[in-house]
Amino acid sequence: MFSVLYIDDDPAILDLGKITLEMSGNLRIDTAASVGEALGKVNRQKYDGIISDYEMPGVNGIDFLRHIRLHHRDLPFILFTRKGGEEIAIDAINSDADFYLRKSGDQTTRFVELEQKILTAIDRKRIRDNIRESRQQMEDLVDSLPYATFAINHENKVISWNRMMETMTGVPPEAIIGTGKYRDTLLVLDEKRTPLVDLVLNNDKTSENAYPNLVRNEDRLVSEIYSPTVYGGKGAFLSLMASPIYDSGGRVTGAIGSIRDITPQKIAESALRESEARFQRAETIAHLGHWQLDLVSGIMTSSEGAGAIYGMKDLTISTAQKIPLPEYRQVLDGALQSLITEGKPYDLEYKIRRANDWAPRDIHSVAAYDAEHRIVFGVIQDITDRKQFELKLQATNEQLSATQDELRDRWQKIEEITAGVPGIVYQYYVRPNGEKGAYYINERAGEIILGFDYSDKDFFRWFTLHVHPDDRNRFLESIDDSQKKVVPWFFEGRFVKPSGETIWFCGRGNPAAHRDELVCTGVFLDITEKKTTEITLRESEEKFLSLAEHSPESILIIDVQGTILFANNAAVQIIGAHDRAALADRNLMEFIAQESREDAARDFTQLSMGHDACPVPLSVISAQGKKIQMERIGKALVYEGKTANLLSVRSITDRERLEDAPQEGGEQILLHFNNLDAGWALHEIILNADKTASDYRVLAVNDSFEQQLGISRTAVIGKTSREAYNTKEPLYLDIFAQVADSGEPETFETCSSTFQKHFRISVYSPRKNQFATVFYDITDRKQAEEALRQANIQLNLLTSITRHDILNKVSTLIGYLGILRMKFPNPALTDYISKLEDTAVAIQCLITDTQTCQNLGLRAPQWQDPDKLIRHLHFPETVALTLDLQGAEIYADPMLEKVFFNLLDNSIRHGRQVTGIRVSSRRSNEGLVVVWEDNGAGIPIEEKDKIFEKGYGKNTGLGLFLCREILAITGMTMRETGEPGKGARFEIMIPKGAYRPS
Repeated sequence: MFSVLYIDDDPAILDLGKITLEMSGNLRIDTAASVGEALGKVNRQKYDGIISDYEMPGVNGIDFLRHIRLHHRDLPFILFTRKGGEEIAIDAINSDADFYLRKSGDQTTRFVELEQKILTAIDRKRIRDNIRESRQQMEDLVDSLPYATFAINHENKVISWNRMMETMTGVPPEAIIGTGKYRDTLLVLDEKRTPLVDLVLNNDKTSENAYPNLVRNEDRLVSEIYSPTVYGGKGAFLSLMASPIYDSGGRVTGAIGSIRDITPQKIAESALRESEARFQRAETIAHLGHWQLDLVSGIMTSSEGAGAIYGMKDLTISTAQKIPLPEYRQVLDGALQSLITEGKPYDLEYKIRRANDWAPRDIHSVAAYDAEHRIVFGVIQDITDRKQFELKLQATNEQLSATQDELRDRWQKIEEITAGVPGIVYQYYVRPNGEKGAYYINERAGEIILGFDYSDKDFFRWFTLHVHPDDRNRFLESIDDSQKKVVPWFFEGRFVKPSGETIWFCGRGNPAAHRDELVCTGVFLDITEKKTTEITLRESEEKFLSLAEHSPESILIIDVQGTILFANNAAVQIIGAHDRAALADRNLMEFIAQESREDAARDFTQLSMGHDACPVPLSVISAQGKKIQMERIGKALVYEGKTANLLSVRSITDRERLEDAPQEGGEQILLHFNNLDAGWALHEIILNADKTASDYRVLAVNDSFEQQLGISRTAVIGKTSREAYNTKEPLYLDIFAQVADSGEPETFETCSSTFQKHFRISVYSPRKNQFATVFYDITDRKQAEEALRQANIQLNLLTSITRHDILNKVSTLIGYLGILRMKFPNPALTDYISKLEDTAVAIQCLITDTQTCQNLGLRAPQWQDPDKLIRHLHFPETVALTLDLQGAEIYADPMLEKVFFNLLDNSIRHGRQVTGIRVSSRRSNEGLVVVWEDNGAGIPIEEKDKIFEKGYGKNTGLGLFLCREILAITGMTMRETGEPGKGARFEIMIPKGAYRPS
């Protein structure tokens, strides 16, 4: 927005003009009612332009314009008046008004035109100022050049003559600019040839030949001469250069020439030649030697100094390779090869046994390669006596590279940044002599988290002493192992603070060789809350296993493939195994009779998909070969971090035997069931007049009935259910009546509000209108399952909150480190900042990975359409997609889309020019196979299994490892079957029951 002063003696016109001119937002209008008021404002503040009326009391607009031009030469001025006439217009133009505009006509139109005029005048001034500034900058630039420079126009008149030209010729700019006398002036340089600036404009080949070593580079001319007369007869070597000057249209408008004193350069060249001669003498004195290897002829030549260092007169390539100690020969050969083939620097230190006396010597060798002539030139030096001195000198120089105040300020900045990290950032060193020490510990975190007193300067000694005694040896061994192998360090253990409080900590670090030191940068994190939650979860699992272990029910936990993960004593006894170890890692299918295996496999698959199964009969073959009729009920759960199935199994052989003998009396029936741990009761249905069930009566119960329900026989036998169990309505009448009428058994689980317990109830009918119930108290199992579920929820919640807070802190740390790098570009700190950034990014990646792993298996599997999931992915325009999935849905973890995303990323990132991807499906004996294949480079045979390992490949992360884990949740597998060179091919095997038509 431009500031404009508007002068008019008519207040109404001023108000109208201010409002109208400011409407566009381009101008800010200040007003004055007289020239006197306007002059006061002009003297007090700066304006971008002035609009003035002509006819005003006292001083008119023309006189005001002349005053402005006298004191503010370039300020835009527009005369805007009702008083017309050719005389006023001419007077305004002669007085250097930018525009003359009359007020007559439509006022709105006039003010719009007035705005355009003032904007045009302001823009013209800006252009003039820019041109003037550019010219001045150019003149200043030329004048500041360190060598003599002048320029001429196409009329051979001098237009520029800098101070170095004045120094060299003794002619000041004011005496020559605007004249054509430069040729005469250049005679003081003893330069009788046609000046190069003339040759640039005239292209005179004859005159060009008068210059020695004249070089024409396109339109530029360069030559060197010696002038004995320059600098008052002192003489100098001069480099002459001239090139044309072009206007904006590309036309030659003149030429610029420069004269550079190159006497120092010439002196240096002469000194270099002399130095080379002296070098030959110095080589002998300084115990230096040089060698040269001609790769074309294979001939190696060396100086006397080189021969003396190696202890032999004539060095050849074969003898030179044998003098170094064996452990250095391969390194030297490799460095020479890298110098020749890749241009890598050749700068090595190694040890030799001198040939003439077999004395060990330290050697420093450097070499350069002349690719044009295929010659390697090298220098060797015996550094045995001074190696230790150089190391000490180097350390001293590094310590003196920054002042103490500067380093203190930089460390303070780092301390402020790392204070936001939820842990202790450290950097320590290990030197070849075994010395250890800390370069950095962020003080605030050390005090708050560990209670470290910084009066103790040896942090790591103090820290080690406070590591819990039971963890200390393991802590030291992990550090030593990381240092010896130079691999990332990770440790979890307990720490006893000076206050006596014990916390859990996690230590991470990345060691790296830095000069002769091993420097490790990392972080200590307080993980007490995480460990407490893990312990709570472990205790919940132990409680669950303890309850299951002592349960009278037979309880098994199997994975999605059927492998037995846990079996309680009751299960071991019913299967007839010697002990639990005999069942470990065996497949449950081994103990299922042939006729029941197909149904069992289907039921286990449905159970893995989250369908809580109803009681299912099956035949089991015990370890002794005895067939037992069993009944099982199951539920999917997470066991040791993986999806598994919990099975409750019991024998129904006695029940079936009872069902096969329906004519036996109640007492005979009791003989079968009094020895059971389960409660048992026999009932008869009470029918209404319309033959519908209204209630049922208790006929007989066993001993366990009394024990589990706390009700005596005498209190229930002969009573209706309402009377026996003190309920308003008969419990589960619909189920019991259906079984008594149809004869089809039923099994279900329920929570009884009457008895405040969980039961599993099996119902069968021994005769028409009668039913018997066999029930088990499963309250302990249900409580254990609920405790495990709550512990998982708490752990996931705590992990999410902790991860979010850590990522926020780490992101802040990375941002401040970037600011620190820009604000303090000191090489002494760059290395430390880079290590802190690397550590922060590594922590960020590790925490992010935990989020992905946490979500794995967190939600129940569900039916999903892979066709829709794949079509939602973003395929590059250069890749054609073909889908042929035959309309199948897959029962899988909700993260299934991540599988296809990673497969697409793998094809694009590693396939090298993939143009087509095909996803299809086919049926097999085992189930459904989904095939993802591309036409890229394929995967080498030796990598087909490795690609599924965590972190494998250039883009380390979860990748294909995560894909396999997601699929395994519902029993699916994945393998790579492509042919190298023809594309990658991934096959996903989906078992029966885990897919269905969409």
